[in-house]
Amino acid sequence: MGQPLFKEIKLKFHSTPESSVSVELDKLTIIIGPNNTGKSTLLSEIRSAISDRGYSAEESVVLERCLPRVLNSEEADKLVSRFRHDRDYSRGSDMYYYGIAESDRNQSHSHHRLVEAFTNENAWERKERQFTYITNLMVKMLDGQSRLSIINDAPLGDLRDSKSIHSLKNAFLADSLDEVNAYIHEAFDAYLAVTNVTNAGSAVAFMSNESPLSVGVNPKLQDRTTIGFFANRKKCVEAKSQSDGTKAFLGLLLELFYSPYDTLLIDEPEAFLHPTLAYLLGTAVGKRSSEKQIICSTHSVDFLRGCLDSVKELNLLRLTRDRGGSVHVFEDYQLRKMQNAPLLRTASVMNGLFFNAAVVVEGDSDEAFYREINYRMADSSECQAINNALFITSHGVDSEYKIISILRKAGIPAAAIVDFDFLGKSVENFGNLLSSANINGVLYDSFKSQKLTVSKAVSSVDEKKGGLIDLSPSDAQAVSNLIDGLSNYGIFVVPNGSLESWLNNLGVKGPKEQWLGLMFEKLGDDPVSSSYVHPGKGDVWEFLEKIAVWTSNPNRKGMYWSIVV
Repeated sequence: MGQPLFKEIKLKFHSTPESSVSVELDKLTIIIGPNNTGKSTLLSEIRSAISDRGYSAEESVVLERCLPRVLNSEEADKLVSRFRHDRDYSRGSDMYYYGIAESDRNQSHSHHRLVEAFTNENAWERKERQFTYITNLMVKMLDGQSRLSIINDAPLGDLRDSKSIHSLKNAFLADSLDEVNAYIHEAFDAYLAVTNVTNAGSAVAFMSNESPLSVGVNPKLQDRTTIGFFANRKKCVEAKSQSDGTKAFLGLLLELFYSPYDTLLIDEPEAFLHPTLAYLLGTAVGKRSSEKQIICSTHSVDFLRGCLDSVKELNLLRLTRDRGGSVHVFEDYQLRKMQNAPLLRTASVMNGLFFNAAVVVEGDSDEAFYREINYRMADSSECQAINNALFITSHGVDSEYKIISILRKAGIPAAAIVDFDFLGKSVENFGNLLSSANINGVLYDSFKSQKLTVSKAVSSVDEKKGGLIDLSPSDAQAVSNLIDGLSNYGIFVVPNGSLESWLNNLGVKGPKEQWLGLMFEKLGDDPVSSSYVHPGKGDVWEFLEKIAVWTSNPNRKGMYWSIVV
């Protein structure tokens, strides 16, 4: 990593200091969470904390404090010297500091005062003018619109100045475009060339299916003003004329590889991009995070996977609106587990990080049926559906707890649906599910005791068709109490058997392997048809509505609040 400004950030999701969470920024940091939870706000507040002299931590929404990386005198001297122009613009006997932007030459600051500022943590609090001036040249915020303009023509200015705030000019001056063109060729089967052939005063980006001169190599400066720079001039198009997705991808690549800024704050880098390009961009961000300090917010699991595949470790922060705002910090090994463990990978558990809720079921038929029922409920004003939920199959009830645990620790309300016979089976599996729902201590023992008490009664009924209705009144009451208690913690038991017990009024009969297809036929596919089944009262509609109420309750039981996973 180059010269990162930030050592650590402290986040606040309540107003009291004891609720803050600290995150060290020594690696790539990714911020995720539903809309309007503060991801973009956090990036903006980080930017303001070092550049806005009017910034107030008390008035911030997410950020409590940015802790600087305080430099020693030698490091600070090297940093300040790095920003000096190649040519001497000294005034009098003192040495003056100049920004790398040509338009900033009227700004001059004493070299030694800048060195002192970067060796003093209090400079961040005072935000003296000379300090914020240089920090502004070290940190750049990239949002959806700003990245589209990066590919626009950049003024070349005085070519003796070897540094520029314009990444396109820096690309023009670079010895090679090999690394960038490797990504561009994979993405678009094209190459990027940067030249001033059409505008002597500006660097202009072109794209072509044929590589200029040799793949990815910028020719010497004296050769860049000739039409011969291109293998076939007619096949070249100006990059700025391309789609928003292409411009966004190119712009971010230029910033990653040729920007002079040490720290990049990137808001939704996947904006405008197809999922495959989001993944590819993630690999580029991951690679460059060893050279730059990078903090991103994203809604894309593909971008996250790209980052994971290209770094040894990263930070993942998930912000939610629960309890007035909470943050869950994921350790890298948990993400690797999601990505690499066969059960979690095949169940696409990582996708759950980008949903408001998850519903974990035993098998594929359960997943398809409950998802369809929830879809119909969402399309109706008569009941409450589970909002923005991912339905996940665990490939067996014995594995549900593994998925429930990892998602809840990420702050995602993950509900478990189990068949009635689960209450009569393995005590160990029952205990695992309780633990995954953060049920422990006396409460854990109480639930386990209730399970042992009703186990014999539950085991006496038909494994797939039996339920509460087949029990004696006293046994049914005891089992019902257990079911109600578990539902408070997001564990939902099918009260009258299994999947095939739902919607008996439709008269669906047949072997289990045929039941789902027959049920879908009965449900219908035309909402305006009289035979189409709309949500009603009781039955599976009421069952899923209970799950919806639990997942939407910000104070739901069974979660892990404000933790590092």
